[in-house]
Amino acid sequence: ITGGKALVIAVNKTDLLTKGEIKTLIRDQSAALGSKLPQLGECPVVMISAEKGANVSLLVDTVLTSHDTWRSRVSTTELMRWITDLKRIGKMSGQAHPNPKFARQVDTGPPTFVILCSRAKKSTASYMAFLTNSLRTTFNLHGVPVRVLLRDASAAARQSGTAEVKERRDFRGKYLAAPKTKREDGGQERASEGASFQSRAGPSVSRGRSLQREGVGGRGRGTASRRR
Repeated sequence: ITGGKALVIAVNKTDLLTKGEIKTLIRDQSAALGSKLPQLGECPVVMISAEKGANVSLLVDTVLTSHDTWRSRVSTTELMRWITDLKRIGKMSGQAHPNPKFARQVDTGPPTFVILCSRAKKSTASYMAFLTNSLRTTFNLHGVPVRVLLRDASAAARQSGTAEVKERRDFRGKYLAAPKTKREDGGQERASEGASFQSRAGPSVSRGRSLQREGVGGRGRGTASRRR
């Protein structure tokens, strides 16, 4: 139970009991389990006889059904309807208790629910037991542990908003940095290409450039002499 496992109880050697004794045993067992293991609700009890094979197939079917319940999932729509019904009958009203706003199931095996609410710090053990028993009864989760976690709605909204702003800033930063990196890489590539071309051209390019400068100087000197 501490590990969140479902529980099925099998009572053996019931072939030695009368029908009246079996009914009394079932009633006493149910009452004892309800007081000692309230976190499981109505835990299934199967009367068997290993020697005669009585109700062994029923035990197997009960175990499989309990496993399906342990792995069951409740939709968010059904959970919101459950919150609406509880508010309608006045079980969650008043300033003395938390006010649920939203609920969803976050895990299975065992079923785990997160409820966003205001005034979450005002939760008590009896209030949490009420929520757990209501979920178990409404969605038929008997025989399995049901975990309920309360979260402050305003704090969750602030965390969600901060995460969204941070994500946008990160995205914007990456978006601005990417083209700059690309341009720098392209410039380096072009510069390296020019350097490699110059190295391949060798002295001929430099000599052509020097001749070009001399031609420009010669034309300049010719123009000056004609002016004179």
